[in-house]
Amino acid sequence: MLKKNDYTPQRPVPKGRPQSKMSDKQEKRIAHRSGGKCQPASGALPFAKGDVLTPQLLIEAKSTAKESLSIKKKWLEKISLEAQKVQREPALTIHFESTDNYTEQDWICVPFNYLKFLLDFADFVNEDD
Repeated sequence: MLKKNDYTPQRPVPKGRPQSKMSDKQEKRIAHRSGGKCQPASGALPFAKGDVLTPQLLIEAKSTAKESLSIKKKWLEKISLEAQKVQREPALTIHFESTDNYTEQDWICVPFNYLKFLLDFADFVNEDD
C-alpha cells in the first residue's frame, strides 16, 4: 500500500509566470489593442466562445514562454466554427513572452480571404489620397 509521500508525480515544474496569468494578461492586452472585450471564463461557456470578441473578429489567444509554438489545425477549425456562429471572422493570436524589444510579441493568424479583404479596403481608402 502506498503512503502519502511514497509517490511524487514526475511533472516538470513550470518556470516563470504560471500559464493562466500569462494568458489572462494576453487576453486583456489583445482586447484593449483591438477594441474588443474579453469573453467570460476565457471562452469556456457555451454561449461565449473564443477569448476576445470585437465587432469584426472572434479571437482565440495562445501564448508561450518558449522559442516556438506549433499551430494546431484543430485550433483554427474550432475558432472558425465558433466565429461563424457569432457572425465574425476568426483570428488566432500568438504571444511570445520574450525580452527581445525589437520583435513584435503579438502575432495574429486570419484566413487569407479576410487578409485580402483588409488589403483591398486599405487600397480603396488610400486611392483618395
